[in-house]
Amino acid sequence: MCGLGGYALGLMTGLMGARFIATATVAVERVVLRHLQRQLLDIGMTDPDATAAISAILSEEQYHHDQSAAHIRHTGVFDRMIGAVISGATESVIWIGMRI
Repeated sequence: MCGLGGYALGLMTGLMGARFIATATVAVERVVLRHLQRQLLDIGMTDPDATAAISAILSEEQYHHDQSAAHIRHTGVFDRMIGAVISGATESVIWIGMRI
């Protein structure tokens, strides 16, 4: 189900243009970055291998966020609404995934 949602999101933002692709990417990455940062805090130094892996992923996700954010010159009400919906959906997917 989540894969279908991701596909629909990609299709919808793709049809809306580059600005909305960037807006969606920033919204998703913002949530993912917070999640990974929380994981690092939770793990601490108890598992150096996991810490190294999460740190590497965090760095890559930060790069994706920053690259997309550079393409957003102006955010209007609709952009913020889309971003909020996408962030909420991403939070939900992570929440569900952490409980399965």
